[in-house]
Amino acid sequence: MSILITGATGNVGSEVVRQLANAGAPVTAAVRNAEKAALEFARQGLAIPCKSFDYAKPETWQHALEGVESIFLIVPPGTTESKDIEAFFKKALAAGVRRLVFHSGRSTGDLPGEPLNVTEGLVRQSGIAWTILRPGWFMQNFLNWVGFTIPAEAAFYLPAADAKTAFVDVRDIAAVAVEALTKPGHEGQLYEPTSSRALDHFEVAQIISKAAGRSIRYVHLDDESFVVEMMKRGWSRASAEHTVFLYRIVRTGKEAAVSGDVERLLHRQPVDFEQFAQDYASNWERR
Repeated sequence: MSILITGATGNVGSEVVRQLANAGAPVTAAVRNAEKAALEFARQGLAIPCKSFDYAKPETWQHALEGVESIFLIVPPGTTESKDIEAFFKKALAAGVRRLVFHSGRSTGDLPGEPLNVTEGLVRQSGIAWTILRPGWFMQNFLNWVGFTIPAEAAFYLPAADAKTAFVDVRDIAAVAVEALTKPGHEGQLYEPTSSRALDHFEVAQIISKAAGRSIRYVHLDDESFVVEMMKRGWSRASAEHTVFLYRIVRTGKEAAVSGDVERLLHRQPVDFEQFAQDYASNWERR
């Protein structure tokens, strides 16, 4: 019986695939473009079965679920109708799926009415043994999303003020997911993977600077200035405003709480930001 990974080409999903494959677990990737995904995994030296899958296309569900016992579930917030998720769970239960690990989010997973919170409710009601992950903000965001300006400008811009965040390395999120997918005792549990200390973004800039060997600045922008600045750089207003919404939550201090879940579940310390920065330093070279 296989473990089906949705969102298998994304930040977390691809790392879950890699770690399961390296552990010798039977893993299948559920993706929109199966041929393209299989080629991408092959370039990484991984022979991963890939199946076409789309929440909005029920005709793809049956084939994707064949021979599947466990699912790692990623649902991009706000992109999938709850009725489709609910119908997919019914199909999965009927197909013999017995374990479900849902990748939610710390910022909005517990906020009533927000998409991730709605999906959490559907997961709990699915009839499948579930585990929910609410990880902190990804360290890897500084390689692309919030750090896309670093290589050219030696700076990144956010409306985070001096609020602290207990970031987490995606590799640790994946390791917790693998634990929950392959070992007993995680049914009905909610985990919040984070690193072992919270940092503000000025401290993040210092750590990245040291790893990159050049000065990297964090520039705080107020909410409206951030929206204007990101729209100049090609973001949609909706994307910029949603990012502001998330950083308003960060500024409340909600993301600063450190969880011991990684250490408790994996019996080791979580990856700290210094190690992450050393591992990915080449991503911040001048371009």
